[in-house]
Amino acid sequence: MRPCSASGAADPRALIALLAVCGALGPVATNLFLPALPLIREQFAVTVAATQTTVSSFLVAYAFATLFTGPIAERFGRRPTILSGAAIFTMGSALCALASSLPALIAGRVVQALGAAATLTGSRTVVADVFSDQMLPRMIATLTMTMVIATVLTPWAGGYIAAAFGWKAGFWMLLLAGTLLLVVALRRLPETRPGAGAGHRIVAILLRSRRALAEREFVVTLCQASAIYAIFLVLIAYAPYLMRDVYGGALADVGRYYILMSLGYFVGNWLISRGRIKADVRKVLRIALLIQLLGALASLAVALAPPGRPIWLFAPLLPMAFGQGLALPHLSARAVSPAPGFAGLASSLLGFAQQATAAAAVQGMGFARTDTAVPVMLFCVAVSGLAMLALLFTPRSRAARLA
Repeated sequence: MRPCSASGAADPRALIALLAVCGALGPVATNLFLPALPLIREQFAVTVAATQTTVSSFLVAYAFATLFTGPIAERFGRRPTILSGAAIFTMGSALCALASSLPALIAGRVVQALGAAATLTGSRTVVADVFSDQMLPRMIATLTMTMVIATVLTPWAGGYIAAAFGWKAGFWMLLLAGTLLLVVALRRLPETRPGAGAGHRIVAILLRSRRALAEREFVVTLCQASAIYAIFLVLIAYAPYLMRDVYGGALADVGRYYILMSLGYFVGNWLISRGRIKADVRKVLRIALLIQLLGALASLAVALAPPGRPIWLFAPLLPMAFGQGLALPHLSARAVSPAPGFAGLASSLLGFAQQATAAAAVQGMGFARTDTAVPVMLFCVAVSGLAMLALLFTPRSRAARLA
């Protein structure tokens, strides 16, 4: 581990726990909110596509914000970036909780996204600052695994909260969470940025961005990571409609199946974080992406059959998520490791690619039918197949350097 510049980071476990909370703000803000989407559609008397705008607007704002938060973290420091993000997120949560119309809710979601983007970019950058290349995939997996615990529980809790107290209650909880994070970060978060200088000028950062995007392996990595993230986001955004329109279930039931999907993702991350996977990185990615594709194909087969119990559709998503949990830490480490001293920039490009792709996918799927699971499972199969094909464009030399 590389030392950082504050005593508050003396305990790596405490630092990882704090960074996990910073990185989890965006996923938690989305997952806690998703089970309430049918209620929002009913209250404002709008279409599914219009309701999905509350999700896609968050993702679009999140995506574009990451393009700026990385360079800001390089130029002004990790700590100010994360603290400002937590404050903005808290303000956005208050706007959502007080919203009386769909446009007002969308505006609040955009503000939320701006803050969450800063905390996520900042947390990834601190990890890249502090941990060596050999430990980086394991620490990213640990960070993600800790985040998954929260994101697994929030959809389950969100269904019950929305059913019992209405869709605004979740935003009041997010306001409280953002406030608590801000207080703790003020006391415990260190500054880990390498020494400032000419390399941290905005022009130099932008030139580095152009060079990174000219590297084929970096672009392929962004595409694969974005594909995995888009599949996961589409599934959790689509699940409430499937539960209600196909299976006639209650909103609270959705959380159980979120837990099932996230369990597979958690186990995959756990194996990486513990160093249990010793194979060559290229081989790990090939196996992980194949598992993702097979899981999607199995769920598509169920979707094409007459509707039965929802467990038959969601059960194959557990191994699919397991493959995602194996692949994503290595892809994230591959994205940020080529940019020593510019980890914030690499994190920005990764975050933008993931969020922009997911936003387009979620909004596009908002026009698909919700009385059958076939469209969403066709999407998962197609995107999983593209992620597999992308392996053909990754040079073996790059995989060897990461092994």
